[in-house]
Amino acid sequence: MKNTGIERRAELLRLYTGLPWQSARRRVETAAPGSVLIPQPPPGTGG
Repeated sequence: MKNTGIERRAELLRLYTGLPWQSARRRVETAAPGSVLIPQPPPGTGG
């Protein structure tokens, strides 16, 4: 179980994108708090 919000967000990002743990954590740490890390697919793409 992840202890911090950063670790929880990094784990979700890793699961959705397939990024390695270190890359996902780095991306979360550099992102603004509360920012969208996983973009929504454009409308009409079946996502």
